Amino acid sequence: MTDKTLVAFVKEGLERGQSRSAISEALTAAGWQRGEIQSALGQFADVAFPIAVPRPQPYVSAREAFLYLTFFILLGIVSWSLGSLFYGLIDATFKDPLDLKDYQIRRHCGPDCWHAYLSVFGAAFAQSPSHPP
Repeated sequence: MTDKTLVAFVKEGLERGQSRSAISEALTAAGWQRGEIQSALGQFADVAFPIAVPRPQPYVSAREAFLYLTFFILLGIVSWSLGSLFYGLIDATFKDPLDLKDYQIRRHCGPDCWHAYLSVFGAAFAQSPSHPP
């Protein structure tokens, strides 16, 4: 960050009509570093106006970054929850005929027909290829 006294000096020099090069030469002669001088001069726009016009400075706040991150995560959670609720309401309203979750095998022959099921599955497993050695 640039020294406040240096920025105040540059501002006053620009308001009194001094050129940027004259201000830079004076500060260099006073012992200021070239980078500090350029930084201070860069804080003011190079426009023809009676007073020094400051440039907008980037503003970074840890509090705002934390709040933005929190709100972004909250937005994702709320969006996911509302989407799940919306699709749950659709599933509850319009039943899917291909949904096998509620499908049950209907046995017409009663509880003593287990041998029929075993014979069908036994034949299916007997026709399956054997495992290689």
